[in-house]
Amino acid sequence: ELLEKEATLKANPNLRVLGFGSPAAYSALYGADDLSFEWFPTMLGNVSSKMIETVGFFLWEGDLENVSTSAWDKIISVLESDQFATLLRVEVHVWGDPEKAKAIVKAVKSRFASFDERGILFIDDVPDPAC
Repeated sequence: ELLEKEATLKANPNLRVLGFGSPAAYSALYGADDLSFEWFPTMLGNVSSKMIETVGFFLWEGDLENVSTSAWDKIISVLESDQFATLLRVEVHVWGDPEKAKAIVKAVKSRFASFDERGILFIDDVPDPAC
């Protein structure tokens, strides 16, 4: 409830693309203690734009444990609702340890099967070159 009052996308009626970053990567970089995806469905539910075309998720190896939580059921439920009738792409970008990334991709493909069947699920799991 606090999140709904403080963070909302209702003031962005022309939003077309929306991306969510990895909670685990954020935690690793900044010391946050919340690795959950629970705030994702809340933010999606606050979208007022009727023109959303793309929703993207950036997932890191540290998110592996949390890609199987009920938050993802809520995320999918919101994305399948009439609120996102204009959705053309669900993008999932996965990076990190190859084995963990592979497991994340497997979980994503399973959970987002309906989007895959519609031809709008796009997964990017090509490892980035070492810097």
